[in-house]
Amino acid sequence: MAIGYSAKLPLQYSLTDGPYALNKNIASVVRQNIKMVIFTSPGERCMDIKFGVGIRTYLFEPTSELTRTNLRDRIIQQINTYLPFVQIISLGVTTDDLEPNKLYVNMEYTFPNSELQVLNLEVR
Repeated sequence: MAIGYSAKLPLQYSLTDGPYALNKNIASVVRQNIKMVIFTSPGERCMDIKFGVGIRTYLFEPTSELTRTNLRDRIIQQINTYLPFVQIISLGVTTDDLEPNKLYVNMEYTFPNSELQVLNLEVR
């Protein structure tokens, strides 16, 4: 039987891990949890309707500094609430003038006993 911390999402079959590919270290689990917080829309998790940033709802907002600031603040608030062990070092939210319905999230973070981690997301 394979040893891992959690199933990798999206679920995928693995010949080495068994039925599903597994996250093999804490850094990959934390990264996956951060992505879940960012991509889950509020109300989508039935037992905790306040969970999640809902980043896709921001795609069709005006591409203004206010929208980027609101999204950035929402990400920080949700991570502080649901992943309090994660320390955000830097967080940038940018847009592309040529493709206004695209967001880029660049985050540097740490968690106990870890080195600096980097997460770069492109959301369409």
